[in-house]
Amino acid sequence: DENSASDEKPNKKTDSVNTPKKKKVTKREEQLKQNWERRYTELKQFKEEHGNQAMLPDGALRNWLNHQKCDYQRMIAGETSRMTPLKVRRFTAVGFQIEKTKKRLTVEERKEQIKQNWECKYDELKQFKEKHGNQTMLPEGALRNWLNRQKTDYRNMIAGETSRMTPLKVRRFTAVGFQIEKTKKRLTVEERKEQIKQNWECK
Repeated sequence: DENSASDEKPNKKTDSVNTPKKKKVTKREEQLKQNWERRYTELKQFKEEHGNQAMLPDGALRNWLNHQKCDYQRMIAGETSRMTPLKVRRFTAVGFQIEKTKKRLTVEERKEQIKQNWECKYDELKQFKEKHGNQTMLPEGALRNWLNRQKTDYRNMIAGETSRMTPLKVRRFTAVGFQIEKTKKRLTVEERKEQIKQNWECK
């Protein structure tokens, strides 16, 4: 009968609501995924040949691994991160530790940790620049304090004093549009206030 026939007709509107929509993957996301898989494959190959992440030389692969450690720290802190539990398990599967350990560090491990922490903050700075485009918008907090310490290190370096700053780091700051050298241009009132505050932090 007509009533039973009409009851059997699918409700297209309801079905479209109930059917979960697939998240559209952008070209950027797809490229990031491919790059991650490529580096992970390189890491597996290194492990098979050398068996120890401590032997990983300076370069693109080591920098990538440090970025993964930064992403892991952001993930466990509840911050925006590209790290996932699945990626953590995949690192563990090939014998690479990305979690921080509380064991007493050797001198070399401490140096590596300092380097890794620097890379983490530099990575945050790049992300801030991509999102906001201006270092004067950098809010009060750990990242701004870190940048001020880099400026202090720069001044110590050009004064010939002990410093962790290097010409390479200066070029990397310049590459992302962050100025750590002193400039001789006329400062605005806000920039002057920031300079006074920064000089106070340095002391």
